[in-house]
Amino acid sequence: MKKTTLGLVAASALLTTTAFSQITVSGYNETSIFSGDTKGTPAVISTNSIGNETVVRVAGTGKLTNGMSASFFTEIDSDETATSNGSFGQRGLDINLTPDVSFQYGFDRVMGSEVARTLTPFATTRIADTTGSNAVMDFQDVTSGEHSVGFNINNVLGAGSQLAVSYSPNMDAVSTSSSDRLVNTSSQSGYGAAIKVVPVAGLTIGAGYTKSDSVNPLNQDLTAKTLGFTYAKAPFAIGAQAIRMEGQKASALESANSEDDLNVYSGTYAITKELTLGLAYSTLDRTRTTKSLVDAKVTTLSLAYNLGPVVISADREQAENAATAATSNNVSGNDTNINKIKVRVAF
Repeated sequence: MKKTTLGLVAASALLTTTAFSQITVSGYNETSIFSGDTKGTPAVISTNSIGNETVVRVAGTGKLTNGMSASFFTEIDSDETATSNGSFGQRGLDINLTPDVSFQYGFDRVMGSEVARTLTPFATTRIADTTGSNAVMDFQDVTSGEHSVGFNINNVLGAGSQLAVSYSPNMDAVSTSSSDRLVNTSSQSGYGAAIKVVPVAGLTIGAGYTKSDSVNPLNQDLTAKTLGFTYAKAPFAIGAQAIRMEGQKASALESANSEDDLNVYSGTYAITKELTLGLAYSTLDRTRTTKSLVDAKVTTLSLAYNLGPVVISADREQAENAATAATSNNVSGNDTNINKIKVRVAF
């Protein structure tokens, strides 16, 4: 990805201090086209549609007066314009206490247990993001759409290892809340932790744990656990991941007996250095007060063509027995076949 570096004069105009000596601007624009057919109750994703997202990322690095280093980033995201977040997406601040240990602040960034959210390889996007089907669930964390603080520690458990922890004191505080005022709307707070190790070359094993406590005693607390691995040896990579969740972050699901068991299996094969083939399969056992009578299943076949700053990809997703909403059980015969073509341009 090509980055545009602004000079010190431009940087001083953007910041109240010259401590961040380098500012970079990068981002991407991607357009997706969907087509396909449905059977049974219509799924969340409509067939025959088109969408676009543009993200501009501004980042900076610099030295502190005590010798430590720091970095920040913020993203302007076209997908956020209709939300309480305005036009801003992910943002964060890192203070590097040592070369391998950093204190972190973030909003909607990958921290804590979210480091273990995706532990298997994909040729295009992870299986939960291909179309947003209700036949698959995300591993729940306290950092997605939340303000949180935490620590990231690298290489303490061997070369390539990562240990991450995060804490969100108020998971109902919207991102537009003033930074110097108390936001008195909390119904739950939570923490998350993740670990990744590389015991042998090519093998990465990871695990994550999330726990949130609801202030309302009538609501169900969230507990999420995951364990998975990826083994990569050119030109292929394979992996498997298990996710177990009790409760949900969404308030509409907290009061019910909500449970999800998701298993994901995936692999990729580099046909050439530019062309990658991917296959993913998942099963979802869901309980919303009562246990679903059938498991939801998703199979995704993917192909990605990398042209440097431009990536063209295609996905064929077949979903079976998908729920009609996140608050409901799997529905037998609610099936979709979706074709997705995406062009992503990085700058």
